[in-house]
Amino acid sequence: MRRRQPAHGRDDGDRTRRLRRLRIRHLRTGPLPITSSDRVPAAASDAVGRSPPSVHRHAPVHTGASPRRARPAIRLRLHRQQLRSPISHGAGVLMTASTMWACPPALPDVDPTRPNSARVYDCLLGGKDHFAVDAEAAAVMEKAAPGTRAAAVASRKFLIRALTWAAGRGHTQFLELGTGIPTQTNVHQVAQAVHPGARVVYVDHDDVVLVHARALLARVQANVGVVQGDVRDLQPVLADAAQWLDFRTPVVVSLVGILHWVADEDDPAGIIASLQRHLAPGSMLITSHACSDALDAAATETLTATFANSRTPLALRSREQIAALLSGLALHPHHARAEVGELVEVSAWRPPLGRTPKPEGTASILGAVADLHPAGPRHVAKASP
Repeated sequence: MRRRQPAHGRDDGDRTRRLRRLRIRHLRTGPLPITSSDRVPAAASDAVGRSPPSVHRHAPVHTGASPRRARPAIRLRLHRQQLRSPISHGAGVLMTASTMWACPPALPDVDPTRPNSARVYDCLLGGKDHFAVDAEAAAVMEKAAPGTRAAAVASRKFLIRALTWAAGRGHTQFLELGTGIPTQTNVHQVAQAVHPGARVVYVDHDDVVLVHARALLARVQANVGVVQGDVRDLQPVLADAAQWLDFRTPVVVSLVGILHWVADEDDPAGIIASLQRHLAPGSMLITSHACSDALDAAATETLTATFANSRTPLALRSREQIAALLSGLALHPHHARAEVGELVEVSAWRPPLGRTPKPEGTASILGAVADLHPAGPRHVAKASP
């Protein structure tokens, strides 16, 4: 005869099978609607890095219904481990299962009708996080200045080489201003490959970039932060970044592919001067800037017109103008045999195996790595012919 199950419930094996079915059903249909018991108490909203009381001990969610009706709360407990990364989204809210579902973040401010510098850069690098208008702008850039895509890739590779070089010299704190949409190799990955405890802060004003950056941080354990801010207003940016970085000690700052999106009236030289005032001696700057020397008037006009109505218009500059932005800094030699630092094509800055690929077309991006506080006349900031 078949053994009769106890009247009060089924055995443990059957319970396990039911839990598995619930989990599969959740994966197919998504989370349940949030009840009032699921919401995070106000006192928990500022407890960044700690689980809110509502999910801290896997407490069951009681809604006043029968125990059978309350079982779907198991779904919350089953998946909490996947969402427990302590990332701050907005005003100090821990992104756990409860907060993600009960308090969804506001949608980013996105205008798909105008090109966006971060999304266009993503397109140039071969990414997929952009709209048709951004792809069209990238195509216009490539036509007006052949080699634009190759130059963008070279600028990114320059950043990785410069970060690796700086980390190899003992630097453990990194601040990326204008981080852009995350790529396959990001600043924290480069820095922490050399120093596992390295601290990194990403800064950007673009809502789409911040959404991507915070999603990236969901897979990062510690020592990495994201700050929303504008490079043209550094004081609040540095105040927020101080949650992760100790500005009493040297910091490596990345301004790669950023200053050519800062108009003259917004004082790009003032940004560098502000970094000099606020950062400790020994801090370094990694920077690159699009150069207009090889472009004719028609190409320059086309490029600037493409971004005339965007949030960040394009500000092309000559080699001499770019060098002037770095005046007073101590540029590091761009290869081991050089005695003085120079502003050079990004592909020429300490290239792998000492080989310098020749730039393609008329697109040109110049780069340099410099000490923000020159200790002496060891290097001279100048333009390389």
